[in-house]
Amino acid sequence: METMKAIVQHAPFDFRLERVPKPAAGPGEVVLRIEAAGICAGDRIMYQGKAPWGISPGEIPGHEYVGVVEELGEGAAECHGLSLGERCTAEVQIPCRNCAACRKGLFHLCEDASGFQGGGWAEYIRLRRGAVVHKVPSSIHPLDAAMIEPLSCGAYAVERAGVEMKDTVVVAGMGAIGLAALQFARLRNPCRLIALGTTTENTALAREFGADETVNIREEDAAARIRELTGGAGCDVYIECSGSPVSAETGVAALGRRGRLMIYGVYTRRAAVDLNEIGQNKELTILGGHLSPGMMPYVIRCLKTGQIRPRKMATDVFPLEEFDKAVNIKKIHLGSIKTILLPGLDGSEEER
Repeated sequence: METMKAIVQHAPFDFRLERVPKPAAGPGEVVLRIEAAGICAGDRIMYQGKAPWGISPGEIPGHEYVGVVEELGEGAAECHGLSLGERCTAEVQIPCRNCAACRKGLFHLCEDASGFQGGGWAEYIRLRRGAVVHKVPSSIHPLDAAMIEPLSCGAYAVERAGVEMKDTVVVAGMGAIGLAALQFARLRNPCRLIALGTTTENTALAREFGADETVNIREEDAAARIRELTGGAGCDVYIECSGSPVSAETGVAALGRRGRLMIYGVYTRRAAVDLNEIGQNKELTILGGHLSPGMMPYVIRCLKTGQIRPRKMATDVFPLEEFDKAVNIKKIHLGSIKTILLPGLDGSEEER
């Protein structure tokens, strides 16, 4: 039996590099050779045993990836328009197409939990039947292509928030999704774009990506600073990408009347918000965001045309063999943003 290297989850803080059977493509399925795969904040929460969805022992994590088509099952080429050797990625959720959400066209909110498509932290991945697959041009660097999923999440947050040119927009949390949201908000040319971060490194990168103003929340009262920058009016849009409940509370305080609070993150605690501020005082609109429906083709096009250049977000690159260091990198590298695993990496830095 042909085998491959993969990271396998067993329990909190117990993810292991193992040799497992290499996947084979069944009818309608695609096997990719992984070029690069990202580690997201949700993955780290899962590794720590804090994720609301828990851990599935024996499964291979990883939903941010790009790969090359290695094998096509019966009917897969026709279904996806793919050929051997082409590059692609896939949506995180495989829609069941039968539940109430899918019938409304809300495939990303599918009620079938078994439709989650993981498996990217390995040398190969099997895209199951029904996967929503997107081609990735060969001109896009693997490190950029590995970030298509989180970039799409940021784009979706901006889309859901309805960012307009007249808006003062705040993006909170300068991790991968927050920096992605910042870049896509910049493409909408808002009146003012403010980034909230926690380190000199991520606030500096936020300025490179188009922020007009940056606020280090460890040094300043973010809500007060936002009101100061807006002449006391408050911001029009607050996009929460940090995963911190306190940041959501800051958003309610920082928003002006009829403002829009966009919540996009994975949270391990509840926020305490003032409902009177949301209702009678400001008439705020609260929006939620999950995954990135419809965004991947747009993001791939933006990468291809150079409208966004996210490479500097890829701050840490490791081979699969150094997974333990990769998943814990934030303990030693406070400026870490996006960690990417390269199954073919031999320890050199040439892939950068």
